[in-house]
Amino acid sequence: MENDGDLLKKVPHELKAMQDVALVRTFSPVDDARSFLVIARTKLKDSMSAYDQGQFGAAKKLALEAYLEGFEPLEAALRAKSADLVVETEGLFTNFRAQVEASAAPEQAAKALAAALQGLDTVETTMNQTNKSLGFGFGLLSSSSIVFREGL
Repeated sequence: MENDGDLLKKVPHELKAMQDVALVRTFSPVDDARSFLVIARTKLKDSMSAYDQGQFGAAKKLALEAYLEGFEPLEAALRAKSADLVVETEGLFTNFRAQVEASAAPEQAAKALAAALQGLDTVETTMNQTNKSLGFGFGLLSSSSIVFREGL
């Protein structure tokens, strides 16, 4: 295992703080999926609250942060399970941000928000699923190889 100094030389300059290196060492997208989804949901809701209060700059910023800090870190792990869901969810975030940036009627923005939140529910369900057919297939293959190897 590399020491932190060697790791620091390989990461982008934005991650030079030792606490960031510690975070990188402990990060697991699958284990942390729920945390990222909480961030995404919270920032989306905060964005809508800011929008409703006429704080359009803050609403735009929070909508973008919801994607960058809440969903984007999950994309690679989610893409392995469902590439189509990644594209669909990105579209839901884009639609919500477009409503906010266009200063759409609050009802339209709220509808886009509801769709994005529902999309995140689907993401959470997908991230929590295990591929049972792979588990069964792997077990069958492993058992068969033992039977053939032992000549039973």
